[in-house]
Amino acid sequence: MSVVGVRSPAPGTPVILICRTAFTGEGRPVEVNEMTLDAASYVLEYDFDANPKPASPIADAVPGTPA
Repeated sequence: MSVVGVRSPAPGTPVILICRTAFTGEGRPVEVNEMTLDAASYVLEYDFDANPKPASPIADAVPGTPA
């Protein structure tokens, strides 16, 4: 693996920390992605269903995940 580029925001700059985990269909975590973003440079927009489906095996497999 190689790092293409790393730039930290200036000290005192507000940041957004995002940690995403990818799971297999059986609920086993297979990838973790941590990002620290300059809060002034990004707009985060998420679309999600306001009527969640019943609990899945993935939600049951992740401690602290709401069912």
